[in-house]
Formats: sequence, C-alpha cells, structure tokens
Amino acid sequence: MAAIETPLRRAARGPLPGVLGAFLRTDRGDALYVSDALRRGMPLAPLAPAYDAIGFNAAENDGLLYLTPRDAWMPRVTDVIYKPEYEDEQSRLLARLSSRDIAAFETELWLNCVKCAEGALDPDALFRRVREAAAVCLRAGMGGGSLIHSYMLLKACK
Repeated sequence: MAAIETPLRRAARGPLPGVLGAFLRTDRGDALYVSDALRRGMPLAPLAPAYDAIGFNAAENDGLLYLTPRDAWMPRVTDVIYKPEYEDEQSRLLARLSSRDIAAFETELWLNCVKCAEGALDPDALFRRVREAAAVCLRAGMGGGSLIHSYMLLKACK
C-alpha cells in the first residue's frame, strides 16, 4: 500500500509554527489530525481562526489540538489525487450519486479513506464500506454525494 501526502496534511501544517517542534499526526479517533502544539505553548485562540480560514474545524481536548477538514475539501483532494486509470464501473456508479446530498455517515467514511491514502489504514475493509454505503444510499434514494471522493482515495491506496 503506497502512502501519499494529501493536500490536507500540507494545509494542516500551515498554521503550526515550526519553531515549536509540534507534531502533526493522523488521529486514531474521529478527527483527521492531532497535534501537541497547545501543550507546547501555542494558544488555541490564534489557531482556531487560522484553521477556520482554510476549511478545518479545530478543537482542543486534554491539551491536544484536533483537526477535521470540512466537506468542501472532498472535491479538492480528489482533483489532486485523481488518475484516469482509477475509473471503473464502481466509480461510474458513484459519480452518478455525486449530485446528491452528503449523508451524515459519509464524512466519517471519507476521513477514514484519507487516513488510508496517507498510510494509516488498510483499504480492503474501506472498499467494502463504500460499496455498502452506496447500496444504502441507492435504496434510500438519498445521500451518496461524497462516495466518489472516498472511492478515489482508496484507488490511490492501491
């Protein structure tokens, strides 16, 4: 599995002052990234608006900074990682769903696909989750708007 550096990681590093020596790691929980910048003396007050300006939610818990990109990042990441050879029958089906709303569960799935693309998770179970999510969205007649983005990230993992 090949890890790629997504534009999300580069963007998330931006507001963190390098002189602090703060880490930026993939979060094992609900956020995409976690940093110890707050424990190293950087207050949340100037970081939160800086992250808000680049499309991230920033939250503090137990002295750690948790970063989660907003849904607007989905097509931007896909544009960067896309390769024509990623297209197949599944991607064409998911592309037809892309004009739909994004169901609540899709953001968490997409974040896990980003973690996979960056080398933190295995793609096989996530491919299955994307297919299952597409089936649920087709049966319900709603949702599925972000599944193509999740799928393209997983194709980049292979």
